[in-house]
Amino acid sequence: MPRITLAALCLFLAAALPTQACAQQFFKKSELLAEMFPSARRVAPVELTLTKAELASAEATLGHGLPQSTYTFYEASAGNEVLGWCLFDDQIGQHEPITFGVQVGADGALVRLEVVTYREKRGAEIRSGRFRGQFVGKRSGDPLKLNAGIQAVSGATYSSRSATVVAARALLLASLLRSRGASVGAAEPVATAPDKARGDLDGSAFEPDNRQ
Repeated sequence: MPRITLAALCLFLAAALPTQACAQQFFKKSELLAEMFPSARRVAPVELTLTKAELASAEATLGHGLPQSTYTFYEASAGNEVLGWCLFDDQIGQHEPITFGVQVGADGALVRLEVVTYREKRGAEIRSGRFRGQFVGKRSGDPLKLNAGIQAVSGATYSSRSATVVAARALLLASLLRSRGASVGAAEPVATAPDKARGDLDGSAFEPDNRQ
């Protein structure tokens, strides 16, 4: 029986096990929200908790299980008018989670989908406008699967599928949020804008600084 040296074993394990790529952060969440809602006077977190019946219905519609029953949307408003929502959500690519930001308009249509943080070794081409543009205007219930409404990026099938899963999930959840009515004024009092040195969200409502 041939001897397996330690060096050979290490080489085999290095080739067999996936290597985690360095995370690429393309947006700070607070900055992306300011881009998505330039006319907003207030952006506030709104929690959506699904009942058992809603959870079962959502999973049947999507064709797969939901990883959780509570999601936090960021609701943008100006006065008493709701401008839309954004959901930051993770979905596994081939090996690592990808963080997306999905903007849904007040009418329930998808406005913008962005890759916030990418952790895979390859497949970041899903950031291309051509791929992401396929999702714009989609609504809950529209065909949203690879090769059924969405064409994958060549060489990035897993990442393309992740984007599609997140988009479909965000649209369905946003439709539930809309059906419960606007929540302007229901969130906590407006706080100051997120610390620019920290550059992220802490779950507080804030007034985005959109001045040039």
